[in-house]
Amino acid sequence: MPEYQAPVREMSFIFNELLNIEKHYQSTPGCEEVAMDLIEPILEEAGKFASTVVQPLNTTGDEEGCHWLDGQVTLPKGYKEAYLQYAEAGW
Repeated sequence: MPEYQAPVREMSFIFNELLNIEKHYQSTPGCEEVAMDLIEPILEEAGKFASTVVQPLNTTGDEEGCHWLDGQVTLPKGYKEAYLQYAEAGW
C-alpha cells in the first residue's frame, strides 16, 4: 500500500516565507494571537490525519466508488468513520 507523508515542512515554509502568515493574522481583528507556534502543530496534526486516516481510504474509494440510488448516496467503506473522526477532532 502506498504511503503518504504530508509535506508539513514545505507548507510551513510557504506560510512563513511566502505568505508571511503571522503578519496577516496580526492585522486581522480577532486573530492577533495566531502565530507559527500555533500553526505548526495544526499542520503536524493535519498531516498525521491525512496520512493515517484519509490516505488508506484511497484504495477503497477507487475500488468501490460512490453510488447514487433512489436519492441516496452510498460512500465507500470507511468514509463515514473517517468523517466522524474528522468532526470529533474539531477539524
